[in-house]
Amino acid sequence: MEPTIEEKKEDIKALLLCCSRFAFPVIQQLAYFGQLGAVLIPDHCPEIIEEIREMLKATDIPVIESSKTAFEEKACSAIEQYQVNLGLVLTFSFMIPRTVFSLPAKGFFNVHPGPLPAYRGADPIFHQVKNREKYAGLAIHKVDAGADSGDIVLQEKIPLHTDDTYGILSEKLAVLAVKLTGTLIHILSMGFAAPSKPQDESKAHYYPKQSNEELTIDWLTQDAASIIALINACNPHNKGAATKINTKLIRLLQAENIPYDNVEPVPPGTILYLDDEYMDIAVTGGQRLRVKFIYIEEGFLPPAALKQFGLAPGIIFENIYQGKNE
Repeated sequence: MEPTIEEKKEDIKALLLCCSRFAFPVIQQLAYFGQLGAVLIPDHCPEIIEEIREMLKATDIPVIESSKTAFEEKACSAIEQYQVNLGLVLTFSFMIPRTVFSLPAKGFFNVHPGPLPAYRGADPIFHQVKNREKYAGLAIHKVDAGADSGDIVLQEKIPLHTDDTYGILSEKLAVLAVKLTGTLIHILSMGFAAPSKPQDESKAHYYPKQSNEELTIDWLTQDAASIIALINACNPHNKGAATKINTKLIRLLQAENIPYDNVEPVPPGTILYLDDEYMDIAVTGGQRLRVKFIYIEEGFLPPAALKQFGLAPGIIFENIYQGKNE
C-alpha cells in the first residue's frame, strides 16, 4: 500500500530566533504542533525572555539567552543538540553568520514584517505606518549574508488603515506570520525545496533604525495627515509623537484632522482650544489637529491635564530639534 500524504511528511524541528512579541503567535503555533526545537533570544531582552519562558513552561522546549559574542556558538550548539532542521527569524538584533544559517537541512528563513525589497531594515512596521502606505506587507526570505536581501519565498500584503497604530499593525502582521510560516513548513515537510526568487535590487530601500528626530513632530513642515501618521507610528512603542513647550516634553497619542475655518492665520503648533475632552492645535496649511490623548512624565492622560502646567490657548508647541516655531 502506498503511504498517505500525511505519512510522507517529514518532521520539522525549528530553532526560532527572536527579540520581540511579534514572534509570540508563531512560537505558540510551532509549540502546539511539536515543531519547535528551541528558542534563542538576545540577553538584552529580559522581558521577552521571561514571557516566552512563561509561555513554554508546560513544555520541554528550551529558551536560550545569548550575548552577541556567544551567539554563533550557542546557535550552532542548539541546532545540533535539539536536532534542528529549520531556522526561523522573527525580529532579531544580531547578524546571523554563514556558519549558523547554513546548518539546518531545511534552510534558514527570515519572517520580515514588511514588503521586500522596499522595506528592508530593523523596524519596517514603523516606516510603513509613517509613510501612509495603503497596504502593509510581510515577506519570508532566505537568510543570507546581507541585510534582508535573500531570495523571497513567500510574500503577502494586507490593507493598512489610516487609524492603524504601530501596535495594531504589529498584531495583524503577527497573525499573517502564522499563516505564511505554516505554509512554508507544509512545503518543507513534504520534502520540497521552498520556491524562491531573487529580490529586485532596483526597488530596494533600507531603513535604518529611526532616529530620535524622526520620532518628533515638525510643526513647520508636517501637515495634519503626516502628523497623524507619525503619532500612529509611535503608538505604543514611543508612547506617542514627541513635541515640547519650554522644557516640558509631551507626546501626542491619538489625533484626528477636523475642518477648520481659519479666519486669522496663526503659527503652526498653536493651541487653539483646550478643554476636558480634547485639544485643538493649528497645523500648517490652515489645518486643525484634534488631540484626545497624550503622554507626559506623569502618565497617560487627557490633554486637559496640561492646564496644570500652564498650557492654554495661544501657547505654541515647539520643534524639539529646530527651536521655537516662528
